[in-house]
Amino acid sequence: MSSEFLNEEFYRTTSALFLQSVYGYELKSPQDPFFTDIMTLNEVLSQATLPTAFLVNALPWLEYIPDWVPGTGWKKTAYEWRALKDRAMGDVYNWAKQRVVSGVDDSSIVSLTYKEVRQTGSSEADADEFCKSIATILIAAGTETSTLAMMWFIVAMAIYPEIQEKAQREIDEVVGSNRLPTIEDRPNLPYVERLLAEIVRWHPSAPFGVPHVCTEENVYRGYRIPKGATMIGHITATVRDEGVYKDADKFDPDRFLDPNLPPSQAFGWGLRICPGQHFFREIFYFEVTSMLAALKVERCKDESGNEIIPTQEMLQNSAIACPVPFKVRITPRSEHHAELIRTAA
Repeated sequence: MSSEFLNEEFYRTTSALFLQSVYGYELKSPQDPFFTDIMTLNEVLSQATLPTAFLVNALPWLEYIPDWVPGTGWKKTAYEWRALKDRAMGDVYNWAKQRVVSGVDDSSIVSLTYKEVRQTGSSEADADEFCKSIATILIAAGTETSTLAMMWFIVAMAIYPEIQEKAQREIDEVVGSNRLPTIEDRPNLPYVERLLAEIVRWHPSAPFGVPHVCTEENVYRGYRIPKGATMIGHITATVRDEGVYKDADKFDPDRFLDPNLPPSQAFGWGLRICPGQHFFREIFYFEVTSMLAALKVERCKDESGNEIIPTQEMLQNSAIACPVPFKVRITPRSEHHAELIRTAA
């Protein structure tokens, strides 16, 4: 099973969860225009946020150069991407809003937020702008990063099969083999909880976060930071700090047995910390525990019968931490587990 196939499957699953939770929309098929537009939007977003993608990211004054000047082709790209963003986020939002005004109560984030904002006396236009922005952030920031977290989970299980077996034993003891884990089981799965925390630390989906602009001059540890400076948080440097995480390159859930060990900074800091982190943790828990309960990840073999072990290498020139292509075998743990999968589906 190729990493390309896995990425597509995880992305579609995650997108379906987000579309349902955020908009109350049920994904119809991989060709669903709401899904394909969001997928394309995420692809261009990962390019746009890369500091080296466009010279204007480093030299903001280039924005004011007329479009007809040679070398400003990036402006056409920006216009096209803006139109894509407006369509991708506008169409599905309008669909969700129409359900709200028609009296359909689906408990989606858009439905609940729109009603609350309108009750404050805000105009329809202001409510639309606010709700659409919230939904856009959740979808754009959540689908790709959640998918990558699952990809690194697969890599970790292939590299460290003993960790997979230990997590599966815990699930078997707590949950049994006749059902999949639920949220009620979570407090009784401490090793799985540490495994989830370690995946987030081991390979953060956004290793440099999102660039921000300093709104006022500041001095930090003797370093002057001028107003308007671009700030990039090196998240990977914090989660691979050997002074904090011993053998940081190693995947070791039991490092979090130490109560004094700080959680990873994968979700950012302060006011700009990821607003969807709790949503992500819930989805991630269900995806990982369901796979551990019913499936097993194994290494593929080459023509000589030697096991092929995935590496920790990442694709270059990307704003997200995507593993290089790899192959694994994913099969039901037993025929009983295969039947459990069919029943759950």
